[in-house]
Amino acid sequence: MHKLSCAEIYKIAPDVILTNFKDRYEVELDDVIEMNNAYIELADNQRVFSIIDMEKKFSHISNEALKYLSNEASFVIKYNLLRGSVVIVDSLPGRILANFFVRLKKHSYPIKVVSSFPEAKKWIESTRSQT
Repeated sequence: MHKLSCAEIYKIAPDVILTNFKDRYEVELDDVIEMNNAYIELADNQRVFSIIDMEKKFSHISNEALKYLSNEASFVIKYNLLRGSVVIVDSLPGRILANFFVRLKKHSYPIKVVSSFPEAKKWIESTRSQT
């Protein structure tokens, strides 16, 4: 487990990493770089799925942090360790923002926005055989 200033990151299965963001946190570039490094360590050179849990939380991600995640994050870009990502968001405004980010750029991995943890697990199970 990695306890960061913006989130707690756990490996919950051999190929699944869960990120629980803190509520009402302003995620900045330094935070996503720290997250990227935690993901690299937890993945241990294996391709993994990520679950981003934003359920019952509201956080904001800066433009610089989004740009880094989309274009520079070595976990995704350099090492190609991400098999797929699922974002759990249970509020309408959060879903709108998450879906906007998903559609903003073509991703090199499957990505899905869902409203609950069981839906996230189900999506990973169905996607696991396709990646």
